[in-house]
Amino acid sequence: MSKRRLNESSSAPQQPPAKKLASIFAPRGSTPFKSRKLGPKQTCWHGVWGEPKGSSKVLALDLDGTVVVPKTGKKFPEDEFDWKWWDASVPGKLKQMHKDGYSLVLISNQAGKPKQQEAFFRKIPLLGAALDLPLQAFAALGYDQYRKPGTGMWDLFVEDFNEGVEVDLEQSIYVGDAAGRPLRTGHKEDHSDTDRKMALNVSLPFLTPEEFFFKEPNDPNWTLYGWDPKTHDHSLPLFLPTNIPLLPRPFSEFEALKPEVVVFVGSPASGKTSLFTKYFAPAGYVHVNQDTLKSRPKCLTAVRDAITSSQSCVVDNTSPKRAIRKEYLDLVRKEFPGTTIRILHFTAHKDLCVHNSLYRAATRGSQREVLPIIAFSSYFSNFEEPKDEEGFDSIQKINFKFEGSDEEKQRWQRWHDCFFQKPKNAGKGTGKGTR
Repeated sequence: MSKRRLNESSSAPQQPPAKKLASIFAPRGSTPFKSRKLGPKQTCWHGVWGEPKGSSKVLALDLDGTVVVPKTGKKFPEDEFDWKWWDASVPGKLKQMHKDGYSLVLISNQAGKPKQQEAFFRKIPLLGAALDLPLQAFAALGYDQYRKPGTGMWDLFVEDFNEGVEVDLEQSIYVGDAAGRPLRTGHKEDHSDTDRKMALNVSLPFLTPEEFFFKEPNDPNWTLYGWDPKTHDHSLPLFLPTNIPLLPRPFSEFEALKPEVVVFVGSPASGKTSLFTKYFAPAGYVHVNQDTLKSRPKCLTAVRDAITSSQSCVVDNTSPKRAIRKEYLDLVRKEFPGTTIRILHFTAHKDLCVHNSLYRAATRGSQREVLPIIAFSSYFSNFEEPKDEEGFDSIQKINFKFEGSDEEKQRWQRWHDCFFQKPKNAGKGTGKGTR
């Protein structure tokens, strides 16, 4: 059944009071409403109507386009009173789910203007009063880990606002209209795919409003935008060719290794510094990095100083162009003849590197900022693949392999495009919910 079934008769009965309410208060004489902003930058709003009890069964829903729509027919509501039920059956269905033991949680992206956000805050107690059900609402106010498909709002609920009750993911449900569905008879193309992605991220069964409220059969025709991290092959060797060791080995315990220079070539967020930290730092290699030293001449000086002091070093920069790499090669060949200088080429593609940047920023407790897209575009537009004719002693390719616990890997495999205002690029999904 189409969303076009909406009509004015499905509106919740409500009259604007003479004076607008403060965002933390419910209508006079009704259930108390509490709200506050959470997160390091106060970018997650949390509102509570009534006294919700912790439950293993959770009904999580997107709000706009799923539970309510603007009664003016506009794309966005004009104020907190501009809403009606998505369908007349919505209140009854939600009351039945509450009766069946489900905790009701609204999860919404609200990175709009402050005026729009304030209207949203005031709308939640009106919804609570109309439903007469205890509920919680979360709103992501920016473009960070809280914004769907990021899991920040869901994580906060599970960890801090379900009274310590473990959520049964198989019995719980997520309902949303941003499902990646194309233009079809009686329906517009979905504006996004973020609800379906968030459900996939937290392993919740997903239903569209039509499937949940009208019991329509699951629609297999949908698309997920962007690169799916679950498609990445982690089985490749860390480095190729494998007959050249990542670090040189002495022929005997009495032989001292000669200093060498290793030039990294790779996009931002391709794993360069992680590889240095795990393998080269423990071996005593000097870390030469332009982000720290601020200029290439200073990096060249640092290489010279390291070799002069009989220390090996790693040039941990992107070095996409042959001319940049040649500066280090010329320095070594001219001033330190006989010293080995080799390349490690990090092969991670653009989508993978962007994903790594997003994952780092979305990790709880991380202080990393999302790198701008231009940082990746600049690298790949200037990239010249390292060739033997450049004159380096060897060239090895480094394949990205996520390292961490199984739980950390599962988090890495989530969709993290919550930091973007629009999908970066379209990529076909599986279309059957199996991803």
